[in-house]
Amino acid sequence: MATQSASLSGMTDALALLDKLGARGDAIARSAATMAARTLRASYLVGVLSRESGIKQSVVLRNMVAKPADKKYPAARVNFSGAGILVKDYSHRHRVVGGAGGTRAQILVDWVGGTKVAAGFINARGQRKAALSTRNSKTTKRGKTYTYRQGKLMDAMGPSLATLYQALPDGQVRAESESALSAALNQLLDEVFND
Repeated sequence: MATQSASLSGMTDALALLDKLGARGDAIARSAATMAARTLRASYLVGVLSRESGIKQSVVLRNMVAKPADKKYPAARVNFSGAGILVKDYSHRHRVVGGAGGTRAQILVDWVGGTKVAAGFINARGQRKAALSTRNSKTTKRGKTYTYRQGKLMDAMGPSLATLYQALPDGQVRAESESALSAALNQLLDEVFND
């Protein structure tokens, strides 16, 4: 999985100042990284991921966590769930494919820059036009797997939020993260020197 990190250009003086502050400077840097990760999550990532996919912001928030920086992990991070998201949570439509008398259709979910095919099908002639998939096994929370001879119809799953994040343009995410980190660092340094 690709990892992105923000770096600041033109901030060498601020970083040198943090070095002079020693342990207090390290704490300020960790606080700035944590503030930046939370700001990036709340003000940029939730909005852009929701807009690009049609997923409600509450679903995006539920599948994304901002982890704070600490002594063990000095960089704050935003972690995305790798679990699939139900197709009904996406903005989606169907496309009829040949064969089966037109009763089966592919599921197309909104995606960064277009659409993406999700695993499953829609009965194009059905009344509900529900996005479904057939599964022949189920794993419980305790890890036990049950296998069925005939597949069970279940709600179709779309791609995960982690996959959606990886489809975002790198330069745009990097610019937003650098801006958030710079603002947080400046705010914390102003507080330290105005005391």
